[in-house]
Amino acid sequence: MSRGGGGRAAGAGEDLNDRAVDLEEAGRLDEAEQTYREALRLAPGAVNATYNLGLLLARRGRGREAEALFRGALERHPRSAELHHGLGRVLGMAGDRGASAREFEAALALQPGFEQARRDLETIRGAAPR
Repeated sequence: MSRGGGGRAAGAGEDLNDRAVDLEEAGRLDEAEQTYREALRLAPGAVNATYNLGLLLARRGRGREAEALFRGALERHPRSAELHHGLGRVLGMAGDRGASAREFEAALALQPGFEQARRDLETIRGAAPR
């Protein structure tokens, strides 16, 4: 999960994202989802809250909603390595390894030192059938 401090969310939106992370870590998933959504209402371009909400939705079996959230955010922020990474994770959870790998590659092209994206790309490539 991604916390504030350097993300695009400002002020109250960033604080709400951090609170939602705490709620999610405590297993209070409905409250976490509501709090991420409130963070995005206050700061619609908040990359951290978008990333966290998208992954929460995917883990809760709402992959299409998560994918739509990431794709919409990428229309506004096409150069966000974090959003490409999040979309790659969602696509990987859905079993679309090729599209997942392309998103991890996009994240790495934008931010070559993004080690989690690099590890996820290596994992998805290793999982691909030969």
